[in-house]
Amino acid sequence: WSVKIRDAERSMGSIDWRNPSAMLGCAAAIPAVSFGVRHTFGLFLHPISASNGWGREVFALAIAVQNLVWGLSQLFIGMLADRIGAGKVVLGGAAIYALGVALMALPQNALVFILSTGILIGLGLGGTTSTVVFGALGRAYSPEARSVAFGIAMAIGSFGQFLFLPATPPLMDWLGWPSALIALSILCATIVPLSFGLFETSSTLQSSPGLPWRQAVEQAFAHRGFWLLSAGFFVCGFQLVLIGTHLPAYLIDRGLSVGVGTAVLALIG
Repeated sequence: WSVKIRDAERSMGSIDWRNPSAMLGCAAAIPAVSFGVRHTFGLFLHPISASNGWGREVFALAIAVQNLVWGLSQLFIGMLADRIGAGKVVLGGAAIYALGVALMALPQNALVFILSTGILIGLGLGGTTSTVVFGALGRAYSPEARSVAFGIAMAIGSFGQFLFLPATPPLMDWLGWPSALIALSILCATIVPLSFGLFETSSTLQSSPGLPWRQAVEQAFAHRGFWLLSAGFFVCGFQLVLIGTHLPAYLIDRGLSVGVGTAVLALIG
């Protein structure tokens, strides 16, 4: 009996729940939450600016800083994920993201708001969006299946924008906008348990050695496809963030309800 028990324990210990299918599920859910929450920020431009007695330029500058920090941090966050694993980076990014969203709800001066909403959430987005997630998927799937896995994760991630936007105005009406932001920060914290699905073994990381960062950057800058891809993301990000940030308040200025802006942004998602 002791031999049978030992064999059963050994067999159970060999079952790894961190299989590619489980990783794909978590990798799809994480961007859905991360992108979904970020896409709601434009709904808070009007109430936050009015509550703090600001013009809209303070909120707009904070979102601009957020996107610059998100973009510029990708090189270092990606390198860190390659070294220690995507799961740990996503876990830390989720904690920073949740803290940044919660701080948006507090009365504060313009500088503190720009630092919290801009820098903290920018770093949180860097640790919970496509760069880190796709790195883990790329190591988990063969080249033949990789594109399909990326497509599934990105499609579900974009669906989060469609899902969360219509739910946010009723939440603001019910709880008030500060408590609605706290609720969204709690939603960001749900990425923490999802990050466990992206925890990679040391053997996986060692079996996919990367180039030295300087060599990797030189190769990327010399590759035409890199510049075309970067230009595409620049155009996408610039117009999407501009519309997502200012459209709801603009439509309210034109006499339309916040629901119209919500529907438009949801359809974009």
